[in-house]
Amino acid sequence: MNKKRLSQSVCFGMILGLFLTTPVTLVHAEEENPVEPKSPQVKIEQLEGVEVRNDFSIGPTKFTLDLKPSEEIVAELQITSRIEKETDFEVGVEDFTSQEDPEKYTKFLGEEKSQFSSKEWFAPAVWEFTLKHGERIFLPVKITVPKDAEFGDHYSAVFVKTVPKEDEKGTGITLSSRVGSLFLLSIGDGEVKTAGELASFKTSKKVYGSWPMTFELNFKNQGDVHLTPFGKIIVSNLFGKTVDQVTVKDWVVLRSSSRTQRAVWEPGFAFGKYTASAQIERGYNNLTDVKTTTFYVLPVKILGGVLGGLIALAILVKFFTAKFEIKRKKTI
Repeated sequence: MNKKRLSQSVCFGMILGLFLTTPVTLVHAEEENPVEPKSPQVKIEQLEGVEVRNDFSIGPTKFTLDLKPSEEIVAELQITSRIEKETDFEVGVEDFTSQEDPEKYTKFLGEEKSQFSSKEWFAPAVWEFTLKHGERIFLPVKITVPKDAEFGDHYSAVFVKTVPKEDEKGTGITLSSRVGSLFLLSIGDGEVKTAGELASFKTSKKVYGSWPMTFELNFKNQGDVHLTPFGKIIVSNLFGKTVDQVTVKDWVVLRSSSRTQRAVWEPGFAFGKYTASAQIERGYNNLTDVKTTTFYVLPVKILGGVLGGLIALAILVKFFTAKFEIKRKKTI
C-alpha cells in the first residue's frame, strides 16, 4: 500500500515538474482597429470620338441637396476637355445670390461672402489638374455642414477655369474661360419658413397685331428655402370658350427674392378679345395661385387686307354708280 502511494506521488511530482518547466505561450487576440473611410479619389478616363471645340464641359450643372447640421457628403463633378491641346485647370468656389432684377437669375460674388454663405463648406479633392483632349476627370467635392449652420437655404457654385500656359502669358492676349455647377443646399432638421405667391401675371403687350403672344409671370419667394413653381395658362375667347392651354415650365426662385418666367402662345389664328387665366402651383402644400389678364389680337395684315378690299370696293361702287348716272342722263 505504501509502495502504491509512493508511486502515485512520484508520478504526480513528475507531471507537476514537467508543467512548471514547460514554457507557456499566451495568445492574445489583437483588437481590430476601425478602418477609416478612404478619401475620395480623382479618376481620369480617355474618351473616344470627342470633337475638338476648344472648350470644356462640366456636369451636373446643378445640385439640389437636403442636408442637416454636422452632415458630410461627397458630390462628384465630371469635367471633359474638348480643347485640342493639353490644358491646365483651376477649381474655385463662390457664393451666389439672387439678382435684384427679376429678369435675371443669379449674381456670383467672387471673394465676397453672401448673407447665407456656404463656400467654406466645400473641399474639392484637388484644386488644380491637367487634361488632354478627350479626357474626362471625375472630381469629388466634399461638403461638410457646420454643426451650427443656420437653417434654410445656402447657395454656392463650384467653378472650373482654364489656366494659360507660361509660354502663352507673354503673348499679350490670354484667354481664360470658366464654367460652373450650382449647389442649392437646404439645411433642415429645424423650423424653416416656406412662403411664396404669384405676384403678377400679364401679357407683354395689351394689343397684338400678330402672334405669338408672350405671358409674363412673376413669383415672389418670401421664405427661407427656394421654391419651384409651375403650372398652366388657360386661354378663352370673347364668349368664354377655352381655345387653348399653355404649359408653364417650372422655374427656381431663390429664398427672399422674386423671379419672372415667360410662356408663349402660338395660335394658328386669333382675332378679338381673349382672357388668360394662370394657374400656378407654389411648389409646397399643394397651394395654387390663380390670376387672370385680358388682351386683344387685331392682325394688321388681315385687317389691312380687309380694309384695302373695302376701300377698293367703295371706289368701284362709286365709279359704276357715277357711270350709270351719266348714261341715264344721256338717255333722257
